[in-house]
Amino acid sequence: MSAYRVQLTDAVKAEVDGMSAGTRRTFESGLGDLARDPYGCDSRPYPGGGSDDHRMTHIRGVAIITYQISRGLLLITVVQAVAR
Repeated sequence: MSAYRVQLTDAVKAEVDGMSAGTRRTFESGLGDLARDPYGCDSRPYPGGGSDDHRMTHIRGVAIITYQISRGLLLITVVQAVAR
């Protein structure tokens, strides 16, 4: 299976910029896991999202993210991140 590309919205980029260097590395590594298996990684459909492609998950204990999967483009768009 091909890995998906991961893109972050500007709001998520700002959240990531506020993370410590170690937390940012952990977060980015977790995004790599997600890119390989966007429907796994303990993710679940977003409540009320209306689609299995709108999901949420924890990223290695450092953040909770909400993301949209575009299967045809092999693209994951992280639309919200809340760092712990």
